[in-house]
Amino acid sequence: MDNENLRPIIVSGIGPGNSGVGRFISALLSLDNDVKIVSINVGPSLRLCLSNKRYISFFKEVFFRFVSRATFLLKILLIKNRNIIIVHPQTVGLGTVKFLSKYNTVQIYLVDNFWFCKKSYNVLSGSACFRCLESIDSSSSICKVSPIPYTQKTYSDFYTFIKRADIKFLVQTQTQKNLALKHFGPYAEIHVVGLPSIDLHEGRIPFLSANINCSVRRILFHGALVDAKGYFWVVDLARYLPDVEFLIPDVDNNLYPIPHNLKFIPCSWDSGLKDLMSNVDLVICPSLWSSVIEGALVKSLWFHGVVAVVNSEGSYINEIPDNISLKLSTSVKIAAQQIIDFNPLSIDYNLVQSFVLSNNKFALTEWNSVLRN
Repeated sequence: MDNENLRPIIVSGIGPGNSGVGRFISALLSLDNDVKIVSINVGPSLRLCLSNKRYISFFKEVFFRFVSRATFLLKILLIKNRNIIIVHPQTVGLGTVKFLSKYNTVQIYLVDNFWFCKKSYNVLSGSACFRCLESIDSSSSICKVSPIPYTQKTYSDFYTFIKRADIKFLVQTQTQKNLALKHFGPYAEIHVVGLPSIDLHEGRIPFLSANINCSVRRILFHGALVDAKGYFWVVDLARYLPDVEFLIPDVDNNLYPIPHNLKFIPCSWDSGLKDLMSNVDLVICPSLWSSVIEGALVKSLWFHGVVAVVNSEGSYINEIPDNISLKLSTSVKIAAQQIIDFNPLSIDYNLVQSFVLSNNKFALTEWNSVLRN
């Protein structure tokens, strides 16, 4: 086998783009333009097309996704005797992962927690849930498989296969590795490789203390409007801090009563969010699941520097030094008092920058090695 055939092929259910997985795939391409990536490309959100009554765009996107999926599966059939790195198996297709494992040497990069939580984000009743960590069939009836509605039997059979197959795992953090060892067993082959970021190459918004008050008056929520990312938790937090303005870079989803001091500003990372971030005292990334290295958190640390997180069991948060972020209690009432007592100017951005760069350097080194061996 020649050297080219020894190099791994990245197989992902999500192609390069603006999503978390999409930006990761883009980062791999920036590391090595010659890396071969087989993925499914997705355009506009079907849900948004329907809600905005853009029916032609909706049907065009449905057709585009059908063709992209068919092309993807055809390429999969041609992959034999190669080294494969699978990203986001739930969108690759569980049957497709089994097929690839039968004819190739396979590693799976654990992007989220789908490998032990069928919701992908292991949160239940406002805190991290580990019910399925050691027994995949221990989930509550309210837990729905996401983002693709596999049956419980299909999901369970897949992980019976994963545990028995000769598959290696790539993880983002030591904390994630510890969780994976509990699930896959003490002899599972698991390698920590981090999460490379392409956003750090853009430079950063200057950390100007003149834009930061000595007390918290404006807070930016940086995350998705879902429970696992702490959205509802932040809405409740706003009620405890009526004199603090909360900014949400999205459109109100009308799923929850909104307090008067919470303001929605529709924007994205590429359309105004960075400017918005530069004019707040605190950015909050309050994921309640046992989160891995989330892009929103990395960008918040890098471009702003004064960031609050929520202490969540089994989370990457546990690997962030206490002196570079505000670590809030899961109790909204206690968290509110922590914010009242917090001085944003107490954070040393040089320490934040050093931490982010060190982590990214590690990830770049590890992934360079993975892609070339």
